[in-house]
Amino acid sequence: MLRLVKKPRSAQRLLSRRPLTASDADQKLFVDRSDLGTVTTAVQLGLNTFLAGPAGSGKTTLLRALQRKLEDAGEEVKYVNVEPATPQTGLFDLIRIAIEPDERGNIGRRPYVYDLDDLDYTLGERYGKQPLTLLIDGVDEKETAELFGRHRDHLWALEQVRWVAASRFQGPLPPPADSFFDRVLSLEPFGTDEGRELLALRVPQVAKAVRDALTGAIGSAYPFVWVLAAQRLMMDSTSVEDVIAEFAAERGRAEQLPERFRGLYDAVIAVGPVHASDEDLLERVGASRSWTATALKHLESRFGLVRSKRVGRRVVYEALRSQLMADATSAEGDNA
Repeated sequence: MLRLVKKPRSAQRLLSRRPLTASDADQKLFVDRSDLGTVTTAVQLGLNTFLAGPAGSGKTTLLRALQRKLEDAGEEVKYVNVEPATPQTGLFDLIRIAIEPDERGNIGRRPYVYDLDDLDYTLGERYGKQPLTLLIDGVDEKETAELFGRHRDHLWALEQVRWVAASRFQGPLPPPADSFFDRVLSLEPFGTDEGRELLALRVPQVAKAVRDALTGAIGSAYPFVWVLAAQRLMMDSTSVEDVIAEFAAERGRAEQLPERFRGLYDAVIAVGPVHASDEDLLERVGASRSWTATALKHLESRFGLVRSKRVGRRVVYEALRSQLMADATSAEGDNA
């Protein structure tokens, strides 16, 4: 039976916090050099760029790599994750927080909604005419139409700002947002071949036959699952066969699902942690919110293939495939 040497807790903590692009080898896997070059050139020419791709295709990783490259060149760059946007803390609030982090405490206490006029003033006060690149991550179709369509002309007037937006929305950009962007780049999803390469990069000391067996057991999965798989191969004191058996058992139960439920489960794996109103999930499944909400509950209670947790007012579901790795890694850390 294959057994792996248990690593010190300090080593485990280091790897668990290691970003996807921590090494040159990882950079080659997660960041396509041609994509990074295309976006960098567009930014340097003052062109606005839109990145489209499914969950796990590397949009955020590419934005972060672009941020580091531009900052190394001495340019001003701000990364903005707009997924937490709410009616109380809107898109412009989140952009302002990135530009003026010292103003975070005022959010929610002001008697007016922060809008583009305020953003214009903030940019002028903070940067003057100095060029600034804003990396907007996580916009959906509605937010794209709102920010880059409805406010297109106003954004064009902010001459010192270059915009790079990333979205899981992959359809044609809604007009007039389609005319705001000079470049549109579509990213391919993270596939099994990339997962196999990730294991080879992270745990080269594990026999290729073992890595291939685990790759076959995992199948298609969100990139985070592959990172956790590499962690467990490196750190877990249980046998590799047990790890493979867990994934094989999960896949066996998934294959017994009715066709429509199987499509939903595959969509949860592809999208990552989701709630029943996630637009990308609904588009993949082709179902209503009410059916999706009920089906997700069945996947958890009847089939045991997803787990839920409450995040604010929403119930978020995650595929058991991800949880298998997360639980194992967490337990290993607790016992170290």
